Amino acid sequence: MKQVSLTFSYFSTESSQSCSTDYLIVNDGPSNSSPILGTYCGTMEDLPLLLMSTGNVMLLQFHSGNSSGHNGFYAQYEFVTSS
Repeated sequence: MKQVSLTFSYFSTESSQSCSTDYLIVNDGPSNSSPILGTYCGTMEDLPLLLMSTGNVMLLQFHSGNSSGHNGFYAQYEFVTSS
């Protein structure tokens, strides 16, 4: 079975306790109704080192407000074979 492995090398969004302005939602599947692996905002220190899907699909949804000063994110993914 293939899984999606996602790692971030850069992450800079507006930070808030509720992640309501700039945020990234990562779903464990093909749609926004799939289980949520996490909702993230802020900086690299606010992220897990690695996100792993349970299947071969992961959906990333990035929402951004109107303010400037943060550059978003850069991530790499790869398919891995689970044992």
